[in-house]
Amino acid sequence: MQWFNLNRNRRANQKIIQISPFEPLRIVDTSLGITSSHITSDGSHLALLRRGDELLLRRKYEEAESVYLKCLNYYRYMPEPQLRLALCNLYRGNPKSALSWIHKPIQFTLAEYKAIDPDPVEWAYFILALLCLGRVDEAVKRGRQFRGSVIPSSIALAG
Repeated sequence: MQWFNLNRNRRANQKIIQISPFEPLRIVDTSLGITSSHITSDGSHLALLRRGDELLLRRKYEEAESVYLKCLNYYRYMPEPQLRLALCNLYRGNPKSALSWIHKPIQFTLAEYKAIDPDPVEWAYFILALLCLGRVDEAVKRGRQFRGSVIPSSIALAG
């Protein structure tokens, strides 16, 4: 709300900044060169995630999987490496293992965070893993399970 109110009164040569996370937002002239502070984190787990992504892009799935597993040593519930582990397994033709990996962050989101629906990217890969396992009926059912249905009810899949 603070940003909205400031933005309504801001002139073309002004911008909204925040000096630190504990300071209020304020309007400054762009000519002053004052910027917002940006807190960055470059922890080991994030470096591992980036390294795994590089390997995944180069189609080195086993190596990427090893790096993502190391990433989970820092925070075992971190969804990003779990999703990437599912991707590695899908690429390697192991949808059963992929389903196991992608199920974990979905379960955590729904059970622990009490979310009303899962992360849509994780949910899409969950459905994809089901399809790769030949579980088409379950994939269609899961596609319609949450309010932002992946598969509209008007689409009929040919058997």
